[in-house]
Amino acid sequence: MATVRRSRSDVEHTPAVTRQLQRWQALAGQHLAATVGGLFLLFVVLCSVAAPLLSPYDPIQIDIPQRLQAPSWPHLFGTDEFGRDLLTRVLYGGRPVLLTSFLSVLAAAVAGTAIGTLAGYLGGRVDNLLMRLIDVMLSFPAVLLAILIVAALGTGVPNAIIAVTFSLVPTFARVARALALSLTLEQFVVASHAIGASGPQIIWRHLLPNLLPPIIVQATAMLAIAVAFASALSFLGLGVEPPTPDWGLMVSEGQRLIYDALWVPFFPGLAITLTVLAVNFLGDGLRDRLDPTLRNR
Repeated sequence: MATVRRSRSDVEHTPAVTRQLQRWQALAGQHLAATVGGLFLLFVVLCSVAAPLLSPYDPIQIDIPQRLQAPSWPHLFGTDEFGRDLLTRVLYGGRPVLLTSFLSVLAAAVAGTAIGTLAGYLGGRVDNLLMRLIDVMLSFPAVLLAILIVAALGTGVPNAIIAVTFSLVPTFARVARALALSLTLEQFVVASHAIGASGPQIIWRHLLPNLLPPIIVQATAMLAIAVAFASALSFLGLGVEPPTPDWGLMVSEGQRLIYDALWVPFFPGLAITLTVLAVNFLGDGLRDRLDPTLRNR
């Protein structure tokens, strides 16, 4: 009889893989809401990316005979006043919102962390100058600041990304500065100074690795705000231009039909609400997992 031989590496790796799976299952059980939120967010992203594969309809093709059709099997979300399939437009409408949100949060996290880390580590005049600039930005409500920037630059996704980024930078800068100020007093930073480590080395090797977990948690929280901001800009006509589908723009166009065809503004509004809730649930789970003050509660 032929004997099945297992290599030593297979024997060693199998328990490790099993332990890793058990660890992930335990985490999913402890943070069920975060797991559901993360999976739903992934689902929304995949649906937006794969929109051409999921729907046979054109998101901007007008079909007047099919206008204002109630939800049915051919059109699960119904149709709008131009006969366009709402499910298709919701799938495509997530693209500008998600693109604006993810890129703006990423850019704001990088810029705000850099500003806050430099201000907290260098202190003195640099800290005063950078924080006064941040205070000026904070003097404007975030939504108003985003609206002013888009009004000055013009509509479109690139300008919306710039506007949302600027509105989120002060939050990241404040968080990074507070953390950097506390980290500069830690013994490992003092010891690095004592052995002659340069400022960039201390920032790169000691400050940034310790700043990363809380910044990730903050970025997740800001992602929900960015989705709301991006949708609000489109709702006000400052985002993408029609007929390009966008959740906020679809709610704006459908609000006058709320009594005659409720499904027109309802489904894009529901997409915004569920996405924001999913991101918030994911952020709560990441905070509980990454924040050392909450980890053992």
